[in-house]
Amino acid sequence: MFISSTFKDLEDERQKVLQAVLELKAFPAGMEMFPSADDEQFEFIKREIESSDYYVVIVAGKYGSLAPDGQSFTEKEYDYAVSLEKPVIGFLFHDLGQLKRVHLEIKAAKRERLEHFRKKVRSGKLIKLCHNADELKAQVLHALTIAFGRRDQEGWVRARNARRMEDLEDITRLQKRVLELEAENTRLRAAQTDPTAPFAQGEDILEWPVELMPAATSQPPVDRFVFRATWNDLLAAAFPPRVSFIAEPTLQNSIRDLIFDQIQSRCESAGHWLGAARQQQQGASPNSLHELVQVLVTQFCGLGLIEPRERQFGLGSHSGASHGWALTPKGQLQLLAARGVRRGSSGSRESPESDG
Repeated sequence: MFISSTFKDLEDERQKVLQAVLELKAFPAGMEMFPSADDEQFEFIKREIESSDYYVVIVAGKYGSLAPDGQSFTEKEYDYAVSLEKPVIGFLFHDLGQLKRVHLEIKAAKRERLEHFRKKVRSGKLIKLCHNADELKAQVLHALTIAFGRRDQEGWVRARNARRMEDLEDITRLQKRVLELEAENTRLRAAQTDPTAPFAQGEDILEWPVELMPAATSQPPVDRFVFRATWNDLLAAAFPPRVSFIAEPTLQNSIRDLIFDQIQSRCESAGHWLGAARQQQQGASPNSLHELVQVLVTQFCGLGLIEPRERQFGLGSHSGASHGWALTPKGQLQLLAARGVRRGSSGSRESPESDG
């Protein structure tokens, strides 16, 4: 624990603080080890502050010896401790008028710098006011006890425990590695038992650039729109509730509507164009839309979520067959997992954002 203050005017007070620190079974460091103050000595002081777990500063009526930059060494120590984010505890003598004249700054410039330093310390997180050495000791005992509880530091380690701490660090590192290897092993096993495990699916996000085209006399808000959606959202859009079979034109229209919904949420100026595009079922480049649908069909078939199917319609000479895709049992389960409300959820579901 580093004790910082001016030295000659606060010798009695520093002794009280040292007693308090020792009573708390802590190890103090401070000006008693190096009473002179210069730039070379300050480099040593910085190392002492770095190795200390706590920093205590006492400010009374003296600003202290000045460094070449005009700042006192006490204030430089304070600033350095703050820069290291050390737990800083400040103690200010409340009534400077009670101090002897010899313990006060005479020069106006130093008094001004002292007042500035006191304001800086006063703005700290933990600050105590005192009137004399005995009260200072009591305040130090109380403040440090609180600090030890709130921001417990590493402290000194006995030699016989040093190796034990290294062993604990090794054990922690090895445990972390074991968890990483177990996760990797699980992933490899899943890939062996399920060849579709490496495929994008579920909450993975697909990004697809869509070329926008004029609709009637309306121009699109942008020429190129990046459509983004999770694979679960795409599956849910393709197969609305109570629908287990979908023809290719219907699938294309469903994906187009999903793209238009994202454009509407992202582009405020797209209203007129969207109205015409929805009405005419235009607006998106047929090539980019067709390619997107083919990617979806290939991916969902590869994942075993859908399968090709022909559905008969009509009777006699008016009969025919509609080519499309049907949900497999696995696809139905995936769709249920995608639409189901999670525990603790309000039931609302946000769609992923897209970039235009």
